[in-house]
Amino acid sequence: MANNVRSLVDARNQIQKARISFENRVGAIERGTDDPVVIEGEVNPISQKYFKIFDDLEKNLTGDLEREAADVPIVKQMVNLNGISFTTAAQLYSMIDISRCPTISALWRYAGYGCGEDGVIDRIKKGEKSCFNRRLKCLLHVVATNFLRSKKRSPFRDVYDKAKKKYEKKIENGEWEKKNGWKAHVHMAAMRKMKKIFLATLWTRWRELEGLQIRTPYVEEYLKHNHIYKPEDFGWVPINKR
Repeated sequence: MANNVRSLVDARNQIQKARISFENRVGAIERGTDDPVVIEGEVNPISQKYFKIFDDLEKNLTGDLEREAADVPIVKQMVNLNGISFTTAAQLYSMIDISRCPTISALWRYAGYGCGEDGVIDRIKKGEKSCFNRRLKCLLHVVATNFLRSKKRSPFRDVYDKAKKKYEKKIENGEWEKKNGWKAHVHMAAMRKMKKIFLATLWTRWRELEGLQIRTPYVEEYLKHNHIYKPEDFGWVPINKR
């Protein structure tokens, strides 16, 4: 099933990109900012024809994706979280093999939010193969942004707000250098914290659903927290009440 979902997600993403690219190009032509090689008066009918083709194909792929992933337990869980749509949940499901992430830190690293043996945050290095899934990291940024923008406040927003205040105090106290772009630095650091908490809850709930080993109680030891977080604190539905 995971392979089918992955194929549908990839196909849908490619068609969506093609549709958006096509719309942008046609828009540029109609605004006169591009030089079309078309017969005068035929731009609109042609654009409408191919927009419908792209749109119908994208809708068909979305429908197949919904049918294929509708009964996946972790997908059904994720859509209950404010800020995560069905397609986003299906994409996350297709990109992660939870059986290959025996610890929370393993998932963090695969998603691009881990550290190397030297304690330095993983980054893309020129000429070297990335140690994380770049597409997953980009998707998680979309997820985190949706948590912040969700009309119905997401509990993950509280993680961001608390982290942001903490990091702003570090600037005020001189623990972090106050240089150009410090506000953006604080924002991204708080976003990173929120993403890691989300991944930790995802890891816990997913492995519970799959009957996989969870090595420790849900304690955020890697984040230096004393508080014991539970997936339910962030909107995950208790397993025995699904």
